[in-house]
Amino acid sequence: MPLDIKIAGQNIIDSIGGFEYLGNPTLLFCDFDNPTGNDCNKMGSATPRPLEYICGGGDSGGGLFRIRDNRWELIGICSGSKTDIQQLLKTGYYGQIMSWTRVAAFEKWITENLN
Repeated sequence: MPLDIKIAGQNIIDSIGGFEYLGNPTLLFCDFDNPTGNDCNKMGSATPRPLEYICGGGDSGGGLFRIRDNRWELIGICSGSKTDIQQLLKTGYYGQIMSWTRVAAFEKWITENLN
């Protein structure tokens, strides 16, 4: 396997929201879809990606990337997930929601502070 292949999980951004910074929503949300049923889908499509996952302990601060114009682009920074205990007892981790800080919302601040 080539060394530049990303082998981490896959997911779909199901929603954009959270507090706003300069008029831009600051969070990206994903849910962990069940491959055998849609009884725990919280938002977006109930069809999971082949390597769908959810953030776990120690993942905070990690990057969320997408491929754009054949290049990897950082679009989010893991800011965690809240465990819904009732959902956990019913379906395990399926149906849990994770959130990512949206990098694009802070693009102006990042660019101004790189120098």
